[in-house]
Amino acid sequence: MPPAGTDREGGNLEYSGAPMRSASPSSSPSARAGCFLGLLLVAASVACSDGGLGIAGPESGGLVFICQQGGNADLMRARVSDGSVARITRTPEREEQWPYWSSLAARVVFQVRPYGPSMMADLRLWDPLNGEETALTQTPRRDERWPAWSPSAPELAYVFKNLRGPSGIALYSLETKRTQVVAESTPREPFVRPVYAPDGRRLVAERRTRDRHRLLWLLEPGRPPRPLTEGRDQIDGKANFARDGASLVFTRLPPPNAPGDLVRLELATREETAVASLPDAYDHSGKPSPVRDELAFVSDRDGSWDIFLVDLPDGVPRNLTRTPDLQEGAPLWSPDGERLAILRFPRRPPAASEDRGEVRTDPETARIAVIDRSGRVVFETRGAMADWMPAWP
Repeated sequence: MPPAGTDREGGNLEYSGAPMRSASPSSSPSARAGCFLGLLLVAASVACSDGGLGIAGPESGGLVFICQQGGNADLMRARVSDGSVARITRTPEREEQWPYWSSLAARVVFQVRPYGPSMMADLRLWDPLNGEETALTQTPRRDERWPAWSPSAPELAYVFKNLRGPSGIALYSLETKRTQVVAESTPREPFVRPVYAPDGRRLVAERRTRDRHRLLWLLEPGRPPRPLTEGRDQIDGKANFARDGASLVFTRLPPPNAPGDLVRLELATREETAVASLPDAYDHSGKPSPVRDELAFVSDRDGSWDIFLVDLPDGVPRNLTRTPDLQEGAPLWSPDGERLAILRFPRRPPAASEDRGEVRTDPETARIAVIDRSGRVVFETRGAMADWMPAWP
């Protein structure tokens, strides 16, 4: 199973908490989707450290992430240049997840959920200038998840689910304080994981089919949602736009017993091409660079989950990590395209009942690392669910 850290849904196809072990992707479409999209929310049991490993040099910037201490998941902040780590929240009554920073909004949005049997989540905003936290909207009977910031305005998209009433994807403007629904859905065919195009005018989201597979849909305000991919037995997800917005790269899990592949989709023609494909290799989580025609992705082609870098459209993949004793995943480019934040944890031998699609790991050993384009580690600390944001002075 791919390592955790890029997916925001939890351990299954519904809005629920994450299990420590997902089912094999070869057992059923539902199980494969849980493996692909849930993966292990390791942050829920990670013990925070007071500081990280930092290497002085030209690297700069910071991270916001989730870490657990004493059974409580809180927001943390790190400065890459010297390894400093600072706590943002201390909330024993709730669990924080999936923080995302926006320079245009000058805010971090994150997901909160009370500890206990309730699975309802809400979105909160944190202002690093004054340290204030505010609610995005007051919706006590509505579940809100999967926030995504617009690259062109102080606006974000998110998935909402009402206990009684419509569900779908909404846009919220911090300037006007208004909410606009761009796509409605049903409990059996929900939208998840919206991602903006570079110009901020379109979104792509995954949508579950009635037989529990997934396809990609194009969402544009003022127009009905349109499917981008089609099929009956695959799971298409983890879509990310190329920097020019003309194409996107996504992960496709084909029928059972076949490994995942990266696919590049040209939006104008709907033409699909495989990216860096290798027979029997399981590739996933492609992240196009924000400044170059290249792609970071995760693959097991060298025997363990490593981070690879490949020039587009048809370069030769280069292993950046090559760590046989570690599993790595969740590559996330820095805004300048010079570094990658990744998730890593020790590799463990598979149990007798496991196959290639399953990974067991001790969540307390999960760490966030920052590597440069050569694969050199320039920062490392305990935690997960990292996003880039400016470092404090």
